[in-house]
Amino acid sequence: PIFVLSDDAFYKSYLVTIARTAIGTLTGLVFTAAVAYAMSRNNLKGKRFFYWANIVTMFFGGGLVPYFLIIQATGLYDTFWVYIIPSLYSVYNMIVISSFFRGISPEIHEAAEIDGMSYFGIFFKVMVPLSVPALLAQALLGFIGGYNDYLGPLIYLQDPEMYTLQIAMNQLKSYFAGRNVPAM
Repeated sequence: PIFVLSDDAFYKSYLVTIARTAIGTLTGLVFTAAVAYAMSRNNLKGKRFFYWANIVTMFFGGGLVPYFLIIQATGLYDTFWVYIIPSLYSVYNMIVISSFFRGISPEIHEAAEIDGMSYFGIFFKVMVPLSVPALLAQALLGFIGGYNDYLGPLIYLQDPEMYTLQIAMNQLKSYFAGRNVPAM
């Protein structure tokens, strides 16, 4: 245990993991909830097209190699943003949150419109406070997914300064595997 705590890479990777999970969860939740709010409204033009475009991307992915090429082409490779940008939007979470928004009484939305609130005001001041349980559930899932991601940093990063805790711990385990380190 003392060997792990004396390594600076452990602390750097821990900070990267905390930043990645906190920022990724918060931004992903805000962007996904905003799209879910728009998709829950009946007056959205092209709603059917957007819904099916989302569903198609959920079921038919391009695969790892095309995704890697996109990460490289957009300049996200080997940067901290490779943790944040791809996790901004989740189709599955959008469907769950949108279903919750549709369950909120339309009269509440109409009353806010009559009172003169904009769509952003209705979203942030009415819909978000009423949907805290659904948003917290999705935030928890996003946090766990971001924290447990092992393959993403392994594929999309080469800079050891940007490794998450999982990668750093695996490297330390590999380093000490051949050594005679006393267990405490």
